[in-house]
Amino acid sequence: MPQVFIPKFDKLAPGTQKSFERELRLGGVLNRKLQRERGNTFSRLKRTAERFKNYERKPGCELELMSVVDARTWFRWQQEDPHFWSDKKNIEKFTKDNPIAAPWKHA
Repeated sequence: MPQVFIPKFDKLAPGTQKSFERELRLGGVLNRKLQRERGNTFSRLKRTAERFKNYERKPGCELELMSVVDARTWFRWQQEDPHFWSDKKNIEKFTKDNPIAAPWKHA
């Protein structure tokens, strides 16, 4: 359950209270950071997967490379669901939604 912090406004500067309340209601700064994070996700995935664009599975290899993701994306999904990367269906759906994560499949 997320915690909600209710700040005391008695020690804030006079103009700060209104801007702080507006930020809590509308999320201006947080929203801009979230949009920037979403915008950077594609470039991080592309930069990480670039090295594997010509990947070919070696004959007789037991393992199969299903997707390539950067550490930040991996940990974000790991935090969302601790067993996300253990489930093959999740990886297939992630790769379908983000074809840049498996460039050898979608070349």
